[in-house]
Amino acid sequence: MIREVAIGLSIGPAHIAAARTAVSLTGALTRAIGAATAEVVSGAKPTFEQIFGGQAESVAADANADPPTIADQLTDRIKSLLSVAGIELTAPVTLALSGDGSLAVDGQHPQRESIETAIAHDTVVEQLIAQWESDTNQSQGREPLGLTIAPTFNRLDGF
Repeated sequence: MIREVAIGLSIGPAHIAAARTAVSLTGALTRAIGAATAEVVSGAKPTFEQIFGGQAESVAADANADPPTIADQLTDRIKSLLSVAGIELTAPVTLALSGDGSLAVDGQHPQRESIETAIAHDTVVEQLIAQWESDTNQSQGREPLGLTIAPTFNRLDGF
């Protein structure tokens, strides 16, 4: 009889700790689902990672944010193209519209040729440039298109 009581007591606290953990997780899950439901009802649709990563609140703010500018879209596309081509910028690069309407590296840059090759003839870049030129023709006071992209250091070599 004493053996059963001792075993029961030693298992009891473990069960209580597990139950507390389950209740805590259930509460967190319920709050996350409630937040997600509110976001969905308001029109924003958070992803699974946003809900459980504690980012559901930012989805509604992102839905109300201004859409990215053409320059922002071009910058993102060029960064993507450079990444796909395996080009890590060693120095900031400035791109400007050339006389033929394509983007070209403005000034001297050690990676000029590889950058221009990576972005040449990309239909998304061409469409964004055409959209920029169309918008520029409609509003005469607009600045000429020019982008500067800073190097991104995503390797830990030497650190």
